Amino acid sequence: MPQVYAYWASSLIGGAEGSLDSINTTSLEDTAMAIANVPGDKCYFYIFDDDSVLAESSPDVVEPDTGNGRWILQSVHVKIDGIDLDGGTDIGAALTDADLILVDDGAGGTNRKCTMDRVKDYVITGLSIVYFASVIPTMMTAEKSDIDISHETLIPTMMTTTVSDE
Repeated sequence: MPQVYAYWASSLIGGAEGSLDSINTTSLEDTAMAIANVPGDKCYFYIFDDDSVLAESSPDVVEPDTGNGRWILQSVHVKIDGIDLDGGTDIGAALTDADLILVDDGAGGTNRKCTMDRVKDYVITGLSIVYFASVIPTMMTAEKSDIDISHETLIPTMMTTTVSDE
């Protein structure tokens, strides 16, 4: 069984001690992995590809300063307070049913994607007709002078309601 090496880094590039690109990869194999916990509440997870010659494009591809191969980004974890929504670019268009949002499923820490179509269904389902049904008109009167014969519309002069919390 091959050995699995795991490395820890505090930055991605720059060659300084502790950076991902400062790890000597001369004898590393594809089983090596690295975790880079960088300032800004981001944690990057990498797998080493000893055959890769991809151009460096941090954070997606990190080229080691010594050795061959590349560190290939697998995932990024960001704390919720590390997400900068204010600094994001506006969608610049109307939201559609196919647009995605991020949801913490059941508030249990499992993040899932969700379409706006589901949000629309949730909002519509959450509106209960019971609230409207509990407003019951109890008396409506109309006087002869309030009847517009030309449009056959009855205009009430007084309406009282009973609001129930049932």
